[in-house]
Amino acid sequence: MISLEITDVKRFITSLLQDESFDVLKLVKLELRTMVDFTIDGKINKAYFDDEKDVSDNYASWHEMKNHFYQMIRGSVLPLSFKIVLALPLDEVKKLVNENEELGIRPEDVSLITYNILYDREKMIVTTGLAMKTFSLDKIFPMECDEYLKKRIEKIVI
Repeated sequence: MISLEITDVKRFITSLLQDESFDVLKLVKLELRTMVDFTIDGKINKAYFDDEKDVSDNYASWHEMKNHFYQMIRGSVLPLSFKIVLALPLDEVKKLVNENEELGIRPEDVSLITYNILYDREKMIVTTGLAMKTFSLDKIFPMECDEYLKKRIEKIVI
């Protein structure tokens, strides 16, 4: 896990809400503190959809959810804080695992590879995360994930 402090918060928020840079990521969880607290679980309720729609992902895309977030934060008063957990989509996880196939990790061993975005009016921090279904003392894959996520976010905001 690595932690990156975002120095240009306004630019980052603009990227998060207006650019397509984050759109492929999946919303795992969103917590927002304004006048009231909001908590959104990004897990898709598959029963909501008709049988005709293929719902293969477990989480809603950020592209589908970012407007809801924007509607909750817009206005003249900044939120007290928020936390957004965004995960790489399955195809990107598979690509990353396949690039590191010599480590013996399979795509199904990886639960989530995430960005954890924390804002509290004073600063914004983005940390990376990796949730595995299996345990390993080897830290090479977690370090590869951190480096991948760091490069990915630097392309977006730097």
